[in-house]
Amino acid sequence: TSLVRLTELSPHLWHLLFNRPTYHNAFNTAFAQQLIGHCRNLAQLNSDENRQKRAVLISGEGRSFCSGADLKERQSIKSK
Repeated sequence: TSLVRLTELSPHLWHLLFNRPTYHNAFNTAFAQQLIGHCRNLAQLNSDENRQKRAVLISGEGRSFCSGADLKERQSIKSK
């Protein structure tokens, strides 16, 4: 399941959707990795030779845009 979805709406407009509504779109490791991957893809598009301007709409599925870090995952991380 995609926790973060990237959809091309038009050649210059993209939609980035946080898709973890059960957890109010809280960041966990998998969520962050997918978000970073999509941002890298968008950065690559902007580095193309034509360098046309692009816009990205960002939204969250469900009631919350993003509630921050996933505290349950953080509790399971052992400090060094």
